[in-house]
Amino acid sequence: MHNFLKKLSNSTYLINICPLCKSKKFKSYKFFYINRYTEEFSNLINIQPEYLMKNVSQKTCIKCNLIFKKKWFKSKILRKIYNKHAPLHPNGWDIYSNKFTKKYLLTQIKKLKLSESFTKKNILKRTIISILQSINDHNFKVRKTVNKFINYVDKEKINKIEDEKNEILKLITVPKNFSRFTGFNNQEFYSFIKKNVRNLKNYTEIGCPLWGLYKTVKKENIKTYFIKPNYDFFWGKNCKKKSVKCIDKLDVNTKYLNLHNLKGKYDYIGIYNYIDHINNLSKFLDIIFKNFRHVGIIQEDKNRGYPIQHNYGINYKCMKYIAKKYKKKIIQNNNLFGNSKYNFYLFL
Repeated sequence: MHNFLKKLSNSTYLINICPLCKSKKFKSYKFFYINRYTEEFSNLINIQPEYLMKNVSQKTCIKCNLIFKKKWFKSKILRKIYNKHAPLHPNGWDIYSNKFTKKYLLTQIKKLKLSESFTKKNILKRTIISILQSINDHNFKVRKTVNKFINYVDKEKINKIEDEKNEILKLITVPKNFSRFTGFNNQEFYSFIKKNVRNLKNYTEIGCPLWGLYKTVKKENIKTYFIKPNYDFFWGKNCKKKSVKCIDKLDVNTKYLNLHNLKGKYDYIGIYNYIDHINNLSKFLDIIFKNFRHVGIIQEDKNRGYPIQHNYGINYKCMKYIAKKYKKKIIQNNNLFGNSKYNFYLFL
């Protein structure tokens, strides 16, 4: 145990004040879930996943409600994760894959049935579950069926999987909105932004270039911009498939902006699944709200808690604090995102 503590101490540093409001008053927050990155960080540091998740010690700020890791990873660890050990942003590339198909699902189920490797089984289970979670579970009956099958997969109940797989295959048609096989490229979503951001003349995103609204926005006669993510703590530097980098998927007319050298005021920026990776949250938000009139933030919902790779959890109460701090109005579209695992906050 002492050896684990030493390894963790060598790989992390203490956060002694809230990264958003600088308060020193916080309480424990216990909810988290284990995913692929739990294994990636654990393997890199060479400690047990359970010990890692317990000892990064999540806290909730009493003043602003930000949830943050009390121990956060040093830059050398984050760089290795995002540039070497897990350089591909899987959600982004899955949009361009053919994985949401009956054939692919059956192949993965067969592999799970035959696999004898613990590590391989975990990978296969995550792959299968990612497909199941992308099924358009628009009503209670479908959700119940999907959740039951997810449990079979998670518990490796192979006989149950075989008995009921045909029922699941009927549901593999079109992935639901805002799942890993669609991303956030959605006309209704863009229409909601346009309706509330009047006179939208330019559109910017920061984060994963594959994940957002560019396909829809480029149909409009407006300027589009992209801010490269910080490769010290986010995917992108080595994110490529078949020699094609994710950033090469951007439209040729999309121009690049430098976050630390922005000139003038821009209409809108979309920060989609990026803000919870940032090291200096308050400085980042200062720059964003100074240079963009309107800001859209997408965050994973807090129902399951927060995984190891997310430095922060930003719930509605925390978003309200941010809105008040930067003198903004905040609105949501709960109907549009209600059947997803995400929340969208629009600051006006």
